[in-house]
Amino acid sequence: MVARHECSRENAVAAAHMEAAVAVAARVAALEAELADARGALRSAHEQRAELERNMRQAFMRGVCALNMEAMNVMNHGGGDGDGRGGGDVGNGDAPDSLVPDHDAMSSDVSDFVGGRGAMAPR
Repeated sequence: MVARHECSRENAVAAAHMEAAVAVAARVAALEAELADARGALRSAHEQRAELERNMRQAFMRGVCALNMEAMNVMNHGGGDGDGRGGGDVGNGDAPDSLVPDHDAMSSDVSDFVGGRGAMAPR
């Protein structure tokens, strides 16, 4: 009778052990799936941030190039009033020719800048 009682106790312990092992395995699988989802979301966020940084860098470079082109136009054309300080008739609503960009010159200067020579490099 004692042997029978010990056998049923061992069976109950083994069954409880097996049940706990199955529960732990299911919990591990659920946590691994959750971790994979979180890693995917993090990867997506990193990719979006990198794309945003690339777009911002390009926008800033376009602004810098436009500012450099405007400065070169003002320096090359003397600003329009002869005092060497730039300016011109900006207040009357008519833009002086020195403020209207020359698109052919601008595209060649921008390509020089992008090509590594810089916007102010000698030609």
